[in-house]
Amino acid sequence: MEPNITTLSFSNTSLATMTPSVELFKQGEILLPIIRGTFGGIGIIGNLLVCIVVARLWSTNKRNTTNTLIANQALIDLCASILLVGLTITELAEVSPPENYFFGQIFCKFWSSRFCLFAAFAASTFNLTEISMERYLAVIHPIYYSMKFANTTIAKILPMIPWLLGPLMQFVVAMLRYDFIPETTPKSCTYESKRYTDAMEKIFGIMVFLWDYCIPVSIMTFAFVKIVIKFKQQNLKVALRQPLRPPQGSTVPTISTMKAHHNSVTEVDPQIMNAENSLAAAEINEPSSSNQPARTQGQKSSSNIQRKNVTKTLFIVYVVYVICWSPDQWAFLQYNLGGELDFGSTFTNFAILIAQLNSCVNPFIYGLQYRQYRQGLIKLFKCQR
Repeated sequence: MEPNITTLSFSNTSLATMTPSVELFKQGEILLPIIRGTFGGIGIIGNLLVCIVVARLWSTNKRNTTNTLIANQALIDLCASILLVGLTITELAEVSPPENYFFGQIFCKFWSSRFCLFAAFAASTFNLTEISMERYLAVIHPIYYSMKFANTTIAKILPMIPWLLGPLMQFVVAMLRYDFIPETTPKSCTYESKRYTDAMEKIFGIMVFLWDYCIPVSIMTFAFVKIVIKFKQQNLKVALRQPLRPPQGSTVPTISTMKAHHNSVTEVDPQIMNAENSLAAAEINEPSSSNQPARTQGQKSSSNIQRKNVTKTLFIVYVVYVICWSPDQWAFLQYNLGGELDFGSTFTNFAILIAQLNSCVNPFIYGLQYRQYRQGLIKLFKCQR
């Protein structure tokens, strides 16, 4: 997630220590920070609303693993949006690192390097990967999910994993690559420390790409492909269970004709009555659960619809993630491997901006697709009136 280059694109201080002749974002020195700040502001409002709505759902005994992971995703994206606004402000103000060597190193390695922002992006990716696997288990292995996974200790510690493991590679790169230069006046940060060699750049470029993008996207793709196949199979089974309509002019008896015959005669053949009752039962109940009450079947159908709704919503979140992050990740991978990349080009600026946009779009997806969130949002605004 631009672990190496975005520092150049946002920081004139680090740029001066590396390639003073390059003027990044020359034509968009004002426009690009405004866009980034707007993305951050929208992300703060949208993700904060998601956190509030999910918290209200928890208060109504609707706390489950899915909602917990959605809230965690919103919390991570909220932090990313806050950091995006904060970094934009400090860069516009051209804030220099502290003169103290220790705090100067902290500033350069973890703030000027954009480690905090990249760490939030990485955590967001890992949490989305967890969501896809949680949906995979819920849809493909529902019995195992309900008995061994949902509401267990494992499910409760899942939200902590993205925060701890997601930023791991970003932390290593920040420690090795960025450095504080106390000799300059004012103090400055360097984009590449002396110990960071070209070989390390290639190795860590590949490792960050695999850790932050390739492996998570592969897992998410596998999970959602299996889920889509499963839903298609279920839809096919439902279609095959639908009663076939006889062609026009056919004399094949139906329930309605049998009922008419029943009303027109005084004595009914017991075999016809049995056939009528069996066909009526078949329309109400699935073959595998014909002995269950109709109310139970209705609850099961409602649960299946809700499961499909939330899965469809999270599938769209996954698709949007891939669209937003792919240009950025592939562009910087080839750069880290020695390729050329024009940091002032429209493509590079677009790739970085659309990646940052990902942190603020999920609340809109929930509002459009996730029925439970939409209902909670409506109730929230009604209470505020």
